Amino acid sequence: MYSPVNSPRDSRVPRSSSGSKAEPWRRSLSRSGQNGVNGKLQPAPLGSMGAFGIRAQEQNNEIEDLKIFLEDQTAFLVQMIQSLVSSIRSDDGVGAIIAELASIAAVVEKVIAATESSMDGTSDAAAQLRQEAEGIVRKLEACRERVLDAGERGAELAREQATEPEWKVWTQGLPPVAFEIARETKELVRVVDSLDEEEEDYA
Repeated sequence: MYSPVNSPRDSRVPRSSSGSKAEPWRRSLSRSGQNGVNGKLQPAPLGSMGAFGIRAQEQNNEIEDLKIFLEDQTAFLVQMIQSLVSSIRSDDGVGAIIAELASIAAVVEKVIAATESSMDGTSDAAAQLRQEAEGIVRKLEACRERVLDAGERGAELAREQATEPEWKVWTQGLPPVAFEIARETKELVRVVDSLDEEEEDYA
């Protein structure tokens, strides 16, 4: 049974002691041993890089981390949306559908938080990310609100013992917003991937 207590709508992105958004999505990456011993990057000789080289490498790593994270979350979202559509078609019940809506909203929130965290930086990469991804993030925020509203509406219909036509109207409205989320997250991955390639070219 859906409960407004601890609703996904009330969740907030934690902030660090410095006041900036925490970044729990960041993790040590290891791709074909590129990160050196125990997954840690081996520092390049300072003389060969200089301050600009170090700064460029940091920007590149940040965008690459974000890209990998978004790719993972997009894959999760696609699976969740497929599960949602399957639940609707098989008439699994309102409880299962509401739970899947909440899961989708939670992943979208992570995607938004991670992207905004990267956009908050002062680097050239952050500025370009803000310019190209701001609109996508706003669309995802609107989609997340629609998903949460749909979950609340489903709980309301259950309490009111809604008629079959009312349930049909509700369930038919769920796939479009779910598919819009999938499209926008894939577009976000495309934007970040393009920025990552540009950063690698200038590194």
